Amino acid sequence: MTKRQTAIDMLNQGVCEINFTKVNGAERIMHATLNKDLLPKNTEPKDTKSKQKVNEDVVPCYDVNAPGWRSFRLELLNSIIQL
Repeated sequence: MTKRQTAIDMLNQGVCEINFTKVNGAERIMHATLNKDLLPKNTEPKDTKSKQKVNEDVVPCYDVNAPGWRSFRLELLNSIIQL
C-alpha cells in the first residue's frame, strides 16, 4: 500500500492528527478527516468538482479545528496518528 493510500485510509476512518512541514518551512499540526459522517453536509474538496487530474503528491482533507478544506504534501508529512 502506498503512503498516500495509507493516509487516505486513516483519514476515512476518523479524525487524525497530521504533523507536516508547510511549503514555507513552518511546522503545522492539523486535526483532519475524510470520514463522510464527520464532514459538514454538502461539502467536498475542490479537486473532486473539477476535471483536472488529481495531484498524487498532495492529500486533501477537512480540517475540523479550522473548518475548511486543506491539503498536505506527502513528501513533507512528518507523522499521521489516528485519534
